[in-house]
Amino acid sequence: MALDESQSKFGSLELTVRVVNINPGFNDELLQKSKILSGYTAYIQHLNSLNPTKETLFDDIKRTTKWSLSQNILKTFLTEHETEVTSMLMTEYSLDRALELKDIIIAEKDAEIAEKDAALAEKDALIAELQAKLQAEKD
Repeated sequence: MALDESQSKFGSLELTVRVVNINPGFNDELLQKSKILSGYTAYIQHLNSLNPTKETLFDDIKRTTKWSLSQNILKTFLTEHETEVTSMLMTEYSLDRALELKDIIIAEKDAEIAEKDAALAEKDALIAELQAKLQAEKD
């Protein structure tokens, strides 16, 4: 494989990453082995159970953090990094919501296009019918 100029100056790295689903019901054996992963799963599950929206997300993250601390879940980590956790979750949920909204907008636009296509097809059929009548009258 030929290297381009930037690769020859800086080198390159090929990386394979294994992604593991740590949602409840998936890879339970791994979650039982790792208190941190199981704590993270519990934290996110609790946050999702509150069904956060953009308007309530900050408060829901704060509420979940308070719940997590009271349950001794991720207590050391959250005590030291609560601000970073809140910031990261605000960003993550905002991106997820933006993607959901994009999908909704695309679906709505697709529906509008389908309606317009159907209306155009009806008009095309009417035009063809009228052209056929005109042609029949000429003949």
